[in-house]
Amino acid sequence: MSASTAITQLLQDCRKAAREGQWNNALNLMDQALLACGSTDTRTRITILDTRVAVHLRTKKPGLALHDAKAMIRADKSDGRGYVRCGQAEMEQGNASAALEWYEHGIKRVSPSSQYFATISAAAGSTREQIRLDTVNSRPVDPMQTLPIELVQKFLSLLPYRQHIKMLRVCKAWNRLLRSMSPLTDTLAFPSPTKDINTKMLHAALRRLTRPTAVRVDHLQQAASDLLADRMRYWQNWQNLAVLEVEDKRFAAWNLPLPKFDLRTIKLHPESIPFAVVQQILQDCPKLETAIFSQVLFPSRPQADGLTASPFPHIPVLHGDNLRQLHISARPLSEPMPLNITNLFDRMLRLESLGLAKIWSGFSFDLRHLKRLQHLSLRDFRTPEISLPASLKSLEIFLSSIVALVEPTDSFPRLQSIQLETFKAVGCESLPDFLFISIATENIAKFTWMGTTRAQYENMLCHLIEIGRFKGVRDLHLQTGALSDSLGPGFATGLPSLETLVIEESQITGAFISDLIEANNKLHKVTLVQCPKVSSDIVAWSKARGVHVKRLNSTKELTGKRVIEEI
Repeated sequence: MSASTAITQLLQDCRKAAREGQWNNALNLMDQALLACGSTDTRTRITILDTRVAVHLRTKKPGLALHDAKAMIRADKSDGRGYVRCGQAEMEQGNASAALEWYEHGIKRVSPSSQYFATISAAAGSTREQIRLDTVNSRPVDPMQTLPIELVQKFLSLLPYRQHIKMLRVCKAWNRLLRSMSPLTDTLAFPSPTKDINTKMLHAALRRLTRPTAVRVDHLQQAASDLLADRMRYWQNWQNLAVLEVEDKRFAAWNLPLPKFDLRTIKLHPESIPFAVVQQILQDCPKLETAIFSQVLFPSRPQADGLTASPFPHIPVLHGDNLRQLHISARPLSEPMPLNITNLFDRMLRLESLGLAKIWSGFSFDLRHLKRLQHLSLRDFRTPEISLPASLKSLEIFLSSIVALVEPTDSFPRLQSIQLETFKAVGCESLPDFLFISIATENIAKFTWMGTTRAQYENMLCHLIEIGRFKGVRDLHLQTGALSDSLGPGFATGLPSLETLVIEESQITGAFISDLIEANNKLHKVTLVQCPKVSSDIVAWSKARGVHVKRLNSTKELTGKRVIEEI
C-alpha cells in the first residue's frame, strides 16, 4: 500500500472514531498519519493537523489545538486553514483580541482568490463586533461626559420635553447637565398631564428656568394658576417669551402684561374670551406670527327702543401685520352675528393660513384681498356667500353651510384662477360652485368628500368625476351611498392620476374596484370601509396586480384607534 493511500485510510478511520466519540483512538490514528506523512508533503501534513485541531477543540483542549494550529501556519503561511484554527482556539480560550490578530495576519498573507479568504474576513468581522459588545458591556462610558457638548445638545434637541424630565433622574451628572441646557432652562411645560398641576410641581419647573422663551400650561390648580400669573407679571426675565400656549380654564392669560413679552406664537383655549380681548392682544403684540383663540365670545345684537342696534360703535378690525396663521373658534351662536367678518382681516395681508369655526354671519365673506392665503379651514361655518383668493391651495369645509361660493356675475371670472391642491368637505349641505369649473379643479391632488345627506349632490359629484373634473386627483376619499358598479368605467377614465382610494359606506362590489385597477396603472392602495358587498376575493386578485386592497369593518380601524377585524 502506498504512503498516500495509507494516510487517506488513517484519516478516514480517525474521522470515524471521532464520530463515535473514541477521541483517544482518533488521536492515535492522527499520530500514525503524521509519522507516515513525514515533512515533504506540506498540504497533506496541514490536512492531518487540521483534523487533529478539530479533535482537540471537541475535547475542550484549546491549548493543544492552538499548538497544532501554529504548526499549520509554519508549514505554509499562505494556507488559510492555520489562521482560521488559531482564531478558533483563541476564541475558545476567551481571547477575542488575540483571535482578531490571527485573522488580520491571515487577511494579509492569504490570497484573496483562496477559498479561505472569505472565511477569515467573515470571522474577523464577527470578532470585531464581539469585542465591541464586550467593551460596551464591560467598560460603559457616560456619553454626556465624553461627547462634545455640541453633539450632546444636538441629540437632546431631538427628544421631547417629557423625556428631558425623565432623564433628570438618571444620575447627578445628567441632572446638572440637563438643568443647564435647553429646553429645561427656557421652557415651562407640562405635556399631557394626568392630574392637575399643583404649586409644588410648578415651583420645581420655575426653579429650572433662567431665560424663559416658551410657556405651555394646562390643568393648573387655582393656587398654581395664581402663582404662575404672579411670576409672569413681576419677574424681569420674561421679556424674551416668544411662545404662550394656555389650555387651562382658570388661567386668564390676557390679564398678563403681554406687550412686554416678545410673543411670536399665542394659543389660548379658555372657558371664554371676549372678542374685544382678542382685538387688544393682536394690537399689543405686533410681532405675532401665529394666533389661535378658542371660545371667542362675540357681542350679541342689543335691543334699543324696539330697534336693532349694532354692538360695535366702529367697524372692528383685527391687527396683525406679521401674522401668518390665525384660527378663531367662537362660542356657539343662536343667531347670525351683526358683524361683517370680511372687515376683520383687512390688515392681515401676510396671512397664509386661516381657520374659522362656529361662526354664523349674515354677511358675504370675501377673502380675495388676502393674496398670500394658502390654507382655509371652515368648521360649522355659515354665511350667505364666500369669495376665495387665487392663491388658495388647500380648502377644508366641515359641517358648514354656504349658500353660494361666489356672486353669480362679478366674482365668477375671478374664481377661474383658483388652483387648489387639497379639498376636503365633511357633512356639507351642498357642493361648492367652483367644483363645476375645470380651471379651478385641475390642480386638486387630494380630494375628500364625506357625510352629505343630500343624494342629488352625491350624484352630481359622481358626475363631475366621470367627466374628468378631477383628473389630477391622486388621493381620493369618498363617503357616499351614490356609488354603484355602473360608475366604475367612468371613474376609471375620470381619475387617470389616482394613486390611493378610500371608500366608506358604499354598496359597490368588487367589479367597481377591478374596473379601476385594470384601467389605472398608478393605483397602488385601496381601502374599503363598511362596503359589505365587496368579497374577499378582490384582495388576492388585486395583490397579483400590484395593488394593496384593505377591507375594514369600521371607521375606527381606518383612523388607527382600534383594530377589530381585517378581512
